[in-house]
Amino acid sequence: MTQLGLRISELITIYSASIKQVGGDTMLIYSTGKLSPEPVEVSKPANQLVVYALDKIKEYAVPLQKESGLPYLFLSRNRSKKGYPVGLASHSNWNKNHLRPWIKQHNIRDKNNELIDFTSHTFRHVFASYALKGGASIEVALQHICHPPT
Repeated sequence: MTQLGLRISELITIYSASIKQVGGDTMLIYSTGKLSPEPVEVSKPANQLVVYALDKIKEYAVPLQKESGLPYLFLSRNRSKKGYPVGLASHSNWNKNHLRPWIKQHNIRDKNNELIDFTSHTFRHVFASYALKGGASIEVALQHICHPPT
């Protein structure tokens, strides 16, 4: 998310994704259902961290996709339903159910030795900060985090 500037609700609705070279740039090409009722193809510049993360997400998703028949990359088991069926990961509880447990599992702490406390939206702030630091205008940085380009 820090590399792409996506909202968690946009990220979890990715149907499929691939890395392609476009005009000499490495691009993440993905289909999402967030932007319209029908899947829309979107492209974003992708660095090696994005490529690595996508490979790991695909490894995790394949068995869940086969079991559920769902095309999404962000799937999880619903622990509150009998049989723990596979479904689309919920963005409403993403921080509580996914991000904070991951921070705790990996013991990620701040300079005061406290577990860091940030939300998925923090990643968007990081994206905008790096975009500005990298020379993007405030208008471009805000455009990408408020209305990502297609």
